[in-house]
Amino acid sequence: MVMAKIKKESEIEFIDKEQIIKEIKKEAKEELLEEAKRKIDYESKKSLENAEKKIYKYKNFAIFKRNILILLFLGVIIYETKILYDNDLLFKESKKDNLPVVDKVENNNKVEDEKEPEVVKDLAWYKENYGYLYTNIKTNLEDTYYLYKNSIKVEEIDNTVKLNMAYQLLDDKKVEGSVISIDGNKLKDAYKKIFGDIEFKAENFKDNCVQFIYNKDTNTYMAIDTTCKSNENSLVTDIINISEKDNTLVIEVVAGILKDKKLSNIDGVKIKDNYNNNLDEVKDKLNKYEFIYEKQENEYYLKEIKKK
Repeated sequence: MVMAKIKKESEIEFIDKEQIIKEIKKEAKEELLEEAKRKIDYESKKSLENAEKKIYKYKNFAIFKRNILILLFLGVIIYETKILYDNDLLFKESKKDNLPVVDKVENNNKVEDEKEPEVVKDLAWYKENYGYLYTNIKTNLEDTYYLYKNSIKVEEIDNTVKLNMAYQLLDDKKVEGSVISIDGNKLKDAYKKIFGDIEFKAENFKDNCVQFIYNKDTNTYMAIDTTCKSNENSLVTDIINISEKDNTLVIEVVAGILKDKKLSNIDGVKIKDNYNNNLDEVKDKLNKYEFIYEKQENEYYLKEIKKK
């Protein structure tokens, strides 16, 4: 009995030691794990903080570097702009407002600047641009003597002569059979081209032997087309000078009468027999006139004829 009891107690003691060792190992293991976990957490946190510091430091450096590059780039732009401006390569239009205007023309697929040709206002230029003012002064021979005989102002010219001068400008005269009819408004418009604001007065007038009768009700001029005796006399003229000052334009002309190839001046003084249409050799012997025009709303209108 005693031996059995001793044996039983030693088994219990043995069991308790084994259990204790296991528990100690377990607790040690848990403590080691806990310690390792704490150490890992600490190291991880420290590494993360160091990494964040490095990132932040790098970020600040990158921003600083970027700002330095921007400033350098702006400095280069300002410097280059100044060089271009000083060498007249920038803002051309604003710096050259007072220079001659140039047109861009395409030549061999390249755009080049060319100076606009300078206008030379010589006699040829004036004839081309204002010669029509004189050539619009057309009359029959009878009225030609009237206009060229002496100096005369437009206000002094007989109204029937002015109507005939306007009639000479009409191209669309209506002819039916032997009847010629003219629209009163068209005659008035032609009148205005020569005389401007000088009052238009509608009345009867004639062109050589053709007598025009004015019908107030229809505002129409009508005449019977008759065969007039031909007059071999003709007016010979040439523009010798045109000048312009302020609102006045003066057209200087020489004039003579040609009949049967014999040239005379307006006063009837014979100048040349067998005239060959060369006025240059007889200009100094012809009568000289100034046709004076005044500007109204950018157009010139006849105001006076001066015999020199």
